[in-house]
Amino acid sequence: MDGPATGLPQNRSPLSTILFFCLILYLTTRPNDDPFAQNVLLESIQAAKHVYGNYSAWLNGTQSNYTEQAPHPFLEPLAQTALPPLSPIDPQRSSYWTNMTGFWNGQAQLYNLSNSADVPTSWAPIAAGLVKDLNQTEVIKKLGTWNWTEISKTSFRLSEPENNTNPEVQPIHGHLDLESSIDFLKFEFSGLHLPSTGSIVAMMNPNGYPVDIRSLPPLFPQQWQNASRYVVLEELRKHLDSLQKQLDFGKSDEDNLSPDNAETSCQFVFYGHLQPCAVPAAKLRELEGEMQHPTGISTVSRPPVLFDGILISPDCAILVEMKKVDGMRVDRFWRKVSTYAGLASLVYLSLLVLLVRQMETTRTPAAISPISRWGFIFQALMDSFAFTSHAMFGILTKNKASVSMVAPGFLACILALMFEIRYTSLIHRVQAPEDEAIANSRPERTAPSPVPEAGTGSAPTSAPTSAPISAPPSTRRFELLRRIGAGLAHPDGRVCE
Repeated sequence: MDGPATGLPQNRSPLSTILFFCLILYLTTRPNDDPFAQNVLLESIQAAKHVYGNYSAWLNGTQSNYTEQAPHPFLEPLAQTALPPLSPIDPQRSSYWTNMTGFWNGQAQLYNLSNSADVPTSWAPIAAGLVKDLNQTEVIKKLGTWNWTEISKTSFRLSEPENNTNPEVQPIHGHLDLESSIDFLKFEFSGLHLPSTGSIVAMMNPNGYPVDIRSLPPLFPQQWQNASRYVVLEELRKHLDSLQKQLDFGKSDEDNLSPDNAETSCQFVFYGHLQPCAVPAAKLRELEGEMQHPTGISTVSRPPVLFDGILISPDCAILVEMKKVDGMRVDRFWRKVSTYAGLASLVYLSLLVLLVRQMETTRTPAAISPISRWGFIFQALMDSFAFTSHAMFGILTKNKASVSMVAPGFLACILALMFEIRYTSLIHRVQAPEDEAIANSRPERTAPSPVPEAGTGSAPTSAPTSAPISAPPSTRRFELLRRIGAGLAHPDGRVCE
């Protein structure tokens, strides 16, 4: 039998580990080399340049191929009837929120404009004028396969970036989900918001269909149309710059290359207005500034953020009504995220302290023997998932407040990788010999001796000796785990024979 090796164990070179992580980094960050995606992106850039150049020339009064299309003559009257405009407010008594960035949720109700029985009598004649020239075959084709009659809820994710062109007209972008009890339909939208009146007008298309915001200005009152056109021009320039950056970095938005997978092709016009708050305008501006940049000053209580809105699809003859859609501003959402991160960090820190105490009180094999390893294995898996989810959310959201999510993720990583896995391997190393001893102590089963037949003088033949029964499969399955556990505890991390 060979004696034990007398040489010192050789430390493994970290070169292989470094090369492995470099390969993973390259595969996850390399630019998109798909020729089809690059060609589509180049075509999108050329189209965006053409749109921006023609719209800029038309707006400056020079020669252009662009002509502004007037909206459907029954669209504005239907919007005014289904969503009556609000009366002017007194800034000394009430005001509107100036920024709609956040998350909004509310109830939704669908109206079929082609069915006079499904339309309220107050705006039934206007709805009939809107849909009288529609081809019902084309309408059914555009409606697609989605079950529109089951619409019950709606949710928005709005972003209203700062606009230096005209503070009285702000661009908004985002996503909307029309939800039923079993499914949802996603839309993209771009529009304009008038902070002084609380009015919102947007164009909304299914994911994959581009939104043409040049048709937005004619939907506003006459006094706001010229200002909104210059804001639209600025948004077209930003869109062109965004596409150019994607090309420079070798990336493309592959999800929006083609609308072939869309369940519907209905396009909507969104009309909405914020409900005024019973707070003077100066006090509400002070509250908004404190929410964005906290200084600790005393402000008024936060009033609710609500708006009413309608979605009108002239091509599909449907109208979706939304009443008292409740919103959560994005700064309040990130404050909740920070609060959760703090509480989660305290929880993981408490678990870490308790596990260290458990390991201190169970140092001897006699104390470890009755402990089940499966609970710690399950906990290590859960903490590994928590580490991944918290770290990814904190890094990928690209927000200062979301960085706080890295703290509970880091504690979960320490808890799982440095303590729970080592403690589980220690439990297995202590209990593995006991499992083997139990398996080997089981008596061997032998076949019974044959009984001689009557009237024969032959002596009974001896029964063949049966082969010893091997250890149960469970013991063999745990042998590999035992070796892995021993390797984790080994100073060099090697799996010993």
